[in-house]
This record gives sequence, C-alpha cells and structure tokens, in this order.
Amino acid sequence: MSLEKEFKFFESVRRRLLKDHKHEWVVIKGNDILGYYPSMLEGIKSTQTSHALGSFMVHEIKPKDEDIEWIGSRVETQE
Repeated sequence: MSLEKEFKFFESVRRRLLKDHKHEWVVIKGNDILGYYPSMLEGIKSTQTSHALGSFMVHEIKPKDEDIEWIGSRVETQE
C-alpha cells in the first residue's frame, strides 16, 4: 500500500506542525492526523489497535533540512 497521499499531506502541514509538535511523531491516515507521540514505536503501537499496519504513516516532525534521505535496494543471491 502506497502512503504517497499521507506524505503529501504531511508536507503540506509540516510548518504548522513544527510550531507545536517539533520532534514529536505524527500519525497520518489519508488527510487526517490521528495523533502525536513521543516516539515512532508508541505511535505504531497505539494506532495499530484501530488501524491496519501499512494503512497509516508515522513521521517525525522536524524541519525538512533535517530529513535524511534513505536509498536502499534488495539484493538476493543464490549460492
């Protein structure tokens, strides 16, 4: 399941969230904010009781210049 909609929504409200929730973790589903948490794990644990894993996004609220871009690949080998 793609969380592109959630990420676009997060980007559209990032500045507003930074004012009151900097370095907290926000849980977003669609264009709805489901809650704020002190850690990613707490956000996931709390939200998974009412929403399926993979149906919501958990993201740290921080300035864009503090975001880290991760690029990864999956490699399979045969021995």
